[in-house]
Amino acid sequence: MILAADIGGTKALFAFYEINDNFLQLVFLRRYASKDFTSLEKLINAFLTDYISENRSKPCIEAACFALAATITDRGIYISNLGWSMEIDSLKRMFPEISIMHLCNDLEATGYGLDILPSADLYQLNSDKNDTTNPLNGVQSEKVTRRAIIAPGTGLGEAFLLGTKVIASEGGHCDFGPGSKTEMKLWEFLHEKYGHVSYERILSGPGLTQLERFVRHEEKNEEDDIQRLPEDITRLALSGQCSICKQALDIFVNILGAEAGNLALKFLAADGIYLAGGIPPKILNKLKDGSFLNSFCMKGRYADMMRSIPVFVVLNPNTALYGAAILAAKAMYPEVKLKLNID
Repeated sequence: MILAADIGGTKALFAFYEINDNFLQLVFLRRYASKDFTSLEKLINAFLTDYISENRSKPCIEAACFALAATITDRGIYISNLGWSMEIDSLKRMFPEISIMHLCNDLEATGYGLDILPSADLYQLNSDKNDTTNPLNGVQSEKVTRRAIIAPGTGLGEAFLLGTKVIASEGGHCDFGPGSKTEMKLWEFLHEKYGHVSYERILSGPGLTQLERFVRHEEKNEEDDIQRLPEDITRLALSGQCSICKQALDIFVNILGAEAGNLALKFLAADGIYLAGGIPPKILNKLKDGSFLNSFCMKGRYADMMRSIPVFVVLNPNTALYGAAILAAKAMYPEVKLKLNID
């Protein structure tokens, strides 16, 4: 069997797949709250224990891929939003029953998962009619495409896709560049508290909370000790029930558009920008109102080029899990074109 996992700061998805006629078929799936665990080892053990309990047998794991919202080097793993760190060799020694173990950044896995998504799982923002074709399906190897992914969730992930190769980054931790007087005030507000102000400080779930606090601070019409959860902020903003939440979400979307545009320019990602992560699907109606695209295209002399870049919202929350499954299978059968049955 193939073990695939997508482990983020909020949730962790684990799955077992079997290979039948070049298809990866799901046989067992579990979701966990990441913060219920104190280490990656305990999280993996919980999944294996759940499988054994339900199936009354130990799994025969041929290969595994763990996609992590983490910085991964040749020697170690650091998941900043959970405070977990571990040496890769130590992890492999802890699970000797896993013959092949691959670890990758979750945005890398997302990139590999994109090309197997059905068209209904991608929504194109800058089109008069929603594009019904997944541009990654059937990409010819002789054409080297350039794409990029930006994924706000518990943190902010960014990655580049050069042809069929996915290149992870830690671009979310780059310095935030204010683009308006309001954003300059936001930078000052966050700088006073944190010192370094990155895009992840703003374009994430915790960032939404900071934005709501900032707007409330500027408006001075609510008590400072009120602290709303990110999901409450988006709900109240989208429903029009809270003007402060609406302003916070407006700022969030404008800055997300600007940083997505920065990413497109840095990599010349003319073939597509993909908004992944947990937040974009939840605020799709806001992303469709034009403010995101206005910020995305506001690049001076390059505005016309920006308007020509397709921008997609990734609607399927399991994309990184699919990519992890594909990577684990490729580690076993590098020459075989495997497909994932996601129905």
